[in-house]
Amino acid sequence: MQPSLTPTALSQGTSNRVQLIDILRGFALLGIVINHAANAYLAGATPAGKENFNIHNPADGVMNFLALLLTFGKFFTIFSFLFGLSFAIQLENAAGKNQPFTIRFLWRLLILFAIGFVHNLFYSGDILVVYAALGVFLLPARLLSNKWVLAVALLLVLNVPAAINDTVALASPATGTPAPAGPPPEIMARAAEEFRIKSSGTLPELVRMNAASGLQDKFSFQIMTGRLSITFGLFLLGMYAWRNKLFVYTEKNRRFFKRLLWISGVATLAATAGVLTLGMSFGGRPTIPQAIGNFCLSIHQAALSTFYVSLLVVLYWKKGSKSRLSIFAPVGKIGLSTYLMQTAFGLLLFYGIGLGGMEKIGITTAVALAIAFFVMQVFFARWWTQHFQFGLAEWLWRSLTYGRVQPLRKKQQAPAPVTSINPSVIVLDSKTPAP
Repeated sequence: MQPSLTPTALSQGTSNRVQLIDILRGFALLGIVINHAANAYLAGATPAGKENFNIHNPADGVMNFLALLLTFGKFFTIFSFLFGLSFAIQLENAAGKNQPFTIRFLWRLLILFAIGFVHNLFYSGDILVVYAALGVFLLPARLLSNKWVLAVALLLVLNVPAAINDTVALASPATGTPAPAGPPPEIMARAAEEFRIKSSGTLPELVRMNAASGLQDKFSFQIMTGRLSITFGLFLLGMYAWRNKLFVYTEKNRRFFKRLLWISGVATLAATAGVLTLGMSFGGRPTIPQAIGNFCLSIHQAALSTFYVSLLVVLYWKKGSKSRLSIFAPVGKIGLSTYLMQTAFGLLLFYGIGLGGMEKIGITTAVALAIAFFVMQVFFARWWTQHFQFGLAEWLWRSLTYGRVQPLRKKQQAPAPVTSINPSVIVLDSKTPAP
């Protein structure tokens, strides 16, 4: 049996980090870069006539289907879950050290919002400002009991508010006015201009556009799709998981994740079949099959994300698998820096301010390049974490949080001084016995 990590041990330094959490974060970042690259980092509506802008051949069509099925909406869930879990760790560590928490956490969120705001000027798909805004509500949520946290989390993660809204729409009498065939012309015109600026525009155009409407469009999308409430539900679920130490090895936890793996796998298959069979509808008055399909989509995304996490946990706790999965740990340890570097990769590859490959690169090639870039990030993160305590973005965030420059480079431990040497007790290596 592997030893458990206690809260006290966790507060003693980075050497006592729970490696499994870093692995999960690293794995989520792999899925995020694949998903973003599959959509050419567009992070916006596709204008009329550009629906298949990155599908150049039959292989791209297959890849598009697989990307939608396996990555769309799956990895932001893991990333969001881990944000809530990290909040619970910080709260626990502050309590263990008898340190104030609320004011520092709010200041930390404000800095994160500022980082996200700057990031959003270049990439409208930024998620950091959403995390910073929603993170405030974790403070009152921490007062809830575990039962309430779990109940509210599941309701939000499964997008039950949207399901209720669909039910109310179905129960309301039809107005007799047919729904419009598509989005209003002004919306489509904006989508076309946004696509032009991102695919072939200049840097000033990109920044001006995102500064003018980036945050408003982002939060409108988050509310319309239910992403905002789902994200907060994932925060709560992460907080619940840490409170109950689900990622600390025990035989009970191992059995729990094995059961969860099977349950989430079956739920994924059933929900996917429901989505493909019934269809979906976003906005307007859905039909009954579409309303059911919408709820199946929520189950599909939550269940597949749960399946991914459960599979990694079960493999990590399986003898011989830990070392192979540990390649994700350094990337996850500098997760914020990794995420921002992925944006730089996407902008340089697809946007007009870089190589302008948005319409030139097919989705299959884009996914292959994203995976290759992530492999480079794995090697870079391994080297970086050997020499430095934090990623550059994490270092900046931490330094601003504490109001002083934090040490970045790891201290080199000097060898213990030798006062005398007795040749008769020198051991050359672990296989050479002393004379």
